[in-house]
Amino acid sequence: MPVLEVFRVAIFEVARNPNASRLTTYLTVALPGAFPGIFTGLKICLGTALILLVAVEFSTADSGVGFLVISLLGLLFSYAVDSCERLLVPWRQTFR
Repeated sequence: MPVLEVFRVAIFEVARNPNASRLTTYLTVALPGAFPGIFTGLKICLGTALILLVAVEFSTADSGVGFLVISLLGLLFSYAVDSCERLLVPWRQTFR
């Protein structure tokens, strides 16, 4: 994807144009640009972890209380990740 690379280089050059420091450039350009990918990865990992927890619960548990706890923790973590994404990526409109 050479077009994407040229676009990214152009964004960094524009950010460095007003003599922004390297840290400022990364905090204002690179990190916000990476947030959507970071949160997508977190959501995928969270879903995979919950599936594995449920599988372990089904194979080792004697009662159903653990499933309820796992479900509540999954719901809590999912809302926490969504809330952080709303705060850190306000330009993204794909929220529930």
